[in-house]
Amino acid sequence: MTERHDGGSGSGKGRSRRRKRGGRGSRPHSQRSLHRARSHETSQAEAELEAPVAIPEHPLICADDPQIIETDAALAEFIAHARSVGRFAFDTEFIGELSYYPRLCLIQLATHERVALVDPLAGVNLDPVWAMVADPALQTLVHAGGQDFEPVSRLHGSRPANVFDVQIAAGFCGLSYPVGLGRLIEELLELRLGKGLTFTHWDHRPLSDVHARYAADDVRYLPALHDILLSSLRARGHEEWSALECQAQAEAAARERDVEGLFRRIKGMHQLRPRKLAVLRTLTVLREMAAREHDVPARSLVKDAVLLDLSRNPVSSVDKLAKVPGLPRRFAQAYGEAIVSATREALDLPREALPTLPPFATETPGVQVRVDALNALAANLCHARRIAPSLAVSRRDVAELYDAFTHDRRDRDQCRLAQAWRRELVGGPLVDVLQGRSSVRLWWTEGHIRAEVQGPDCHV
Repeated sequence: MTERHDGGSGSGKGRSRRRKRGGRGSRPHSQRSLHRARSHETSQAEAELEAPVAIPEHPLICADDPQIIETDAALAEFIAHARSVGRFAFDTEFIGELSYYPRLCLIQLATHERVALVDPLAGVNLDPVWAMVADPALQTLVHAGGQDFEPVSRLHGSRPANVFDVQIAAGFCGLSYPVGLGRLIEELLELRLGKGLTFTHWDHRPLSDVHARYAADDVRYLPALHDILLSSLRARGHEEWSALECQAQAEAAARERDVEGLFRRIKGMHQLRPRKLAVLRTLTVLREMAAREHDVPARSLVKDAVLLDLSRNPVSSVDKLAKVPGLPRRFAQAYGEAIVSATREALDLPREALPTLPPFATETPGVQVRVDALNALAANLCHARRIAPSLAVSRRDVAELYDAFTHDRRDRDQCRLAQAWRRELVGGPLVDVLQGRSSVRLWWTEGHIRAEVQGPDCHV
């Protein structure tokens, strides 16, 4: 599922990026609602002044206006068509600041012959869509699928199968990662799309012509991009790696939220000792349960910074909650006893039950320099294979690998860079260099960096 605004940074979703969720009944929610309303009106007016971009004649690009699907029968007919083709493009639009799970407002589907916009607000049974995404006999084409796959697991109890993400594939074809759909279309199809809609009201009905055109363009070009990228992947020998990464990211996005692990996403958590980390973990779970109960985004109830403060300075009684800066009074009144009880239980946990930070979370200055050097080498190994480094490796991955192998940890084979295609591309060569078994020669030729790993079995 996606919220979007124009830009080439961030997740690169569509012609825009994802928006963070806001909150219901809070000032941030009010501000986001006003921003959404203003953005909707402004972008609609600006888009109406632009002449529609001419859709090029191409055997894999449907130039027809999108079909609006508001009945189960119409959806069944389109799905039968998509199944006969064997592949389909898929995208969604949602509003995320009002509810615990984003409110699905639109589903876009396309083949090279037809484009359709499915209206969830019309009461259409969407199970056939989720079943299609989960069917390994069909290829699902997406761009930065991410949360588009979340309902497949939550509402259908399945996982996406046979996914081809053009953003991931582009990263294996020598293009940047992440890359927005508009930039990808411009690069590969030599077509510049018009200005996109920003943070708009996808729940307004009927859909305006501008909204329908924009939504349709998010899937219209995917079959053509798929063919171009697939040909490039095969020429480079990267098709299998791309397929593995597409499937891994799709399944991760569809997986049920790890409520117990959400505390690790809170900025500043690495500064806490294990016992206070346990408090943060418990309070984060409590906030999540409350948010789901009231169907609001979790951070609209209590901000991360407040949970961090409650973990650094644990409260022992409900009356002390009134002195916690930023803690909403209503939340403290409704959940005060639960906060105190959860805090006490977390502080009383036995040592073996306490959460811990990974050993590489806090680096000494010397380790930091060495990890930076290895990270630079990893990036060059990726560039030499015409693979976007940001797709293959992060500095955190390198730090994890460095710590695991320098300390000969038993779980070193569980490192991300020791898995699947990343091991062959980056992990293996880095470990060989780190342990003195190999050396790397870098040189520049014909506008590209080249690398040769001279050692046991690896040549890049």
